[in-house]
Amino acid sequence: MAGEQPKQNYQKELILDCANGVGAQTVAQLLDLAGLQERLHVTLINNEAKPDLLNEGCGAEHVQKEQ
Repeated sequence: MAGEQPKQNYQKELILDCANGVGAQTVAQLLDLAGLQERLHVTLINNEAKPDLLNEGCGAEHVQKEQ
């Protein structure tokens, strides 16, 4: 109906596991450029810029190895 506020059934928060991958820095820059953080709070985890840490203790590969 006109004038009514839409129902929001979600939290405006996203936790993104970057798995220490090469895209972590790019994602951080993109969030800043797009102004997305104003509408959605994004927390980046496992976002070290060290190639030797790729998927170290995180990401889908880690989960599979632990099973």
